[in-house]
Amino acid sequence: QDHIEAVSATTLLQWQRVCLEHALILTKHRHGTFVVSKLIQESPPWFSSALCVAFVGHVADLARNRRGSRILERIMEHHGSGQVEFFFAELVLHSARIVADKYGNYVIQHVFEIGPRYWRRLCMDVIIKTAERTGSAGCYMRCALASAYENSNDLYILRMLIPMRAEFLNPES
Repeated sequence: QDHIEAVSATTLLQWQRVCLEHALILTKHRHGTFVVSKLIQESPPWFSSALCVAFVGHVADLARNRRGSRILERIMEHHGSGQVEFFFAELVLHSARIVADKYGNYVIQHVFEIGPRYWRRLCMDVIIKTAERTGSAGCYMRCALASAYENSNDLYILRMLIPMRAEFLNPES
């Protein structure tokens, strides 16, 4: 991890290739996750896009994994605009399951904070409809909704959350 910044472009490309070949294993490994995270930070946006391709079908599981959730958050921070729409689609599709997890709720909070506007709004729709259908929101979902309410500057999301404010801000609900 410490050497990534100092290697030649050729060596960095080789490391990126190896990382992509073993992305799922490295992302869940207690040491490998630091290397993947550093590669995301030091690589151009195409690397995050390629990681998203490697994660297709596994995003919900990674979001609920202690180490995988952090990698998904780094991808959101470093993705190229419009390059990972399928990644956000998979996150939103499984958002109700993801937000109910102690690690996954941080991933969903990241979607609300820095995700593309369309996907933030769609994610909020899915989560609120699920909460309405299943009854009171669990503690992790309440945490994500409270964070979205406190940090959002999107009027669409705020209008959705204001009627529910008492439920997700009340720790006893």
